[in-house]
Amino acid sequence: MKRFAAAIIGLVFFLSGSFKLIDPVGTGFIVTEYFNFFHCTFLQPVAKAAGMLLSGIEAVTGIALLTGVARKAGAIAAMSLTGLFTIISTLLLIFNPPMDCGCFVQAIQLSLAQTFAKNIVLCLLCAGAFIPMSSLGECKKRKWVSFGIVCCAEAVAALFCTLYLPLEDFTRFSPGSTLKAFAAEEGEAQPRYIYEKDSLRLSFTLEEIPDSSWSFVGVDEDGVKDGALLQDEAVLPLRGRDGSDATALLLQGSVFAVSVYEPEELTDSNLAAIEKFRADALEAGAAFYLLATRDDPRFAPLELLLGDYREIATFNRSNGGWAYLDDGFIVLKRARRSRLARSAGTVRELLSSDPTEMFIKFSTVSFITSQAMLVGTLILMLAL
Repeated sequence: MKRFAAAIIGLVFFLSGSFKLIDPVGTGFIVTEYFNFFHCTFLQPVAKAAGMLLSGIEAVTGIALLTGVARKAGAIAAMSLTGLFTIISTLLLIFNPPMDCGCFVQAIQLSLAQTFAKNIVLCLLCAGAFIPMSSLGECKKRKWVSFGIVCCAEAVAALFCTLYLPLEDFTRFSPGSTLKAFAAEEGEAQPRYIYEKDSLRLSFTLEEIPDSSWSFVGVDEDGVKDGALLQDEAVLPLRGRDGSDATALLLQGSVFAVSVYEPEELTDSNLAAIEKFRADALEAGAAFYLLATRDDPRFAPLELLLGDYREIATFNRSNGGWAYLDDGFIVLKRARRSRLARSAGTVRELLSSDPTEMFIKFSTVSFITSQAMLVGTLILMLAL
């Protein structure tokens, strides 16, 4: 029973750490929210690095518990992390800030009460699995082999997702989703966009959208009131250079959209590639837009749509990455480093293919890859 309880704890830590490791940008957002909650905003520049470090510790702890290696060290790490998370979840439950726990990023979303209950259960499991420590026993030597292989696989996956895109997209802008625009009818109130900063939540019209220090929460057509927020809808508030609502531009016909949430990181060669991409898309008969958090003199030749930092980064985790949409349907997304659609011929091939078939083709490969890695690592840890 002790090993079974330890395996359950290990599975939770392994999944929690792995989901965060394959979504570095989302992990950075989660840690930023925690820094804001504890009024440590000065730590925001290291949020992503801190999140990845903590996620790595979680994942390695989970792997150690599942394989049974370094049992005393794994037990101490698991109890320490569980104790820390229980204290934090208690504070969140008491003060009830407008945030999610982020335990599993956006793969599994838990309420603050559910998170607290989960941590209490983990505390009980830790007591049953690790006390007394003299009864933990020893592992078989071959388990160190599976431990090392899985740790290396996690590191490779984390590096790949840092350089490209998450292996699995759990955001509301995942391929297969359809963007929505909220257009008020004549005589109706204009939709208001809900943003939050330092636990303060306010609504803004499109012309009043605040700077990137505010986080987008949802859309409310009737004002701020309970139940009106549409947090899970695929809504991407965008405005043109003149401040006008421009979200509907992505919902018309075939569209290629490049997302840039940190313009300063783009090199001249990156911009040259984007301009070439734009020329190929326009020549093939598609629309092309650059989605950015702010204007830049280098963007002058491009059709620019401005949006919130967090929303642009959620739409595409890769800075400089692109998405192909058909009447608002997100067919596929690719990272800046992806070679797909780098030529006019490839652009024409994408446009001539059925969007649904294209979505199924690319999403199936991604799904099979991520699931095979998850199942394979679990089998390796438990069976070897």
